[in-house]
Amino acid sequence: MTLVTWPASPPDLADGQVRLRPFAADDVDWVHRSCQDPDIQRWTRVPVPYGRHHATSFIGEVAPARWRTGTGYHAAIEDLADGEPAGACGLEVLDAASAVVAAGYWLTPAHRGRGLATRALRLLSAWAFTDMGVVRIELHVDVGNSASLSVGRRSGFEVEGVLRQKVRRLGEQRDMVLLAKVRPGSST
Repeated sequence: MTLVTWPASPPDLADGQVRLRPFAADDVDWVHRSCQDPDIQRWTRVPVPYGRHHATSFIGEVAPARWRTGTGYHAAIEDLADGEPAGACGLEVLDAASAVVAAGYWLTPAHRGRGLATRALRLLSAWAFTDMGVVRIELHVDVGNSASLSVGRRSGFEVEGVLRQKVRRLGEQRDMVLLAKVRPGSST
């Protein structure tokens, strides 16, 4: 039995300051440019080096396939103040039978420090809990990524521990902080 309810089409979500929308073909160039940022390459799972073909494949094949198979949702984050794409966020199903997903996000340098990632993560979490039936959302954040740890905490995620040597990134084995948020009203 699967507890996660997968909607027929990817949502378009907004809170007045940010909008989460499915990626479109014309997002390839800004995603490619954005993923040249050293911090995005350092803290996320994007391929390094990141070529235009990576953005084309992700937007045209990977993200739609994950939606179709019920294994993930990937969205562009738009800053409604300037109408510009600001970053990306998404969910990856870790255990559909237990209704557990992992969330991730990144912002372009020009959009950092304004609370957009926190707003996007709150919006994404609320949708996952209310519309998808998700019970638990996890964040796996590099121990050195203080900005992302702050986003998680401000979004209501609690630190549960450190996953030692969890990820190999840029030639190093890295520890990851496990943060989680559970659906309001679910038993703990």
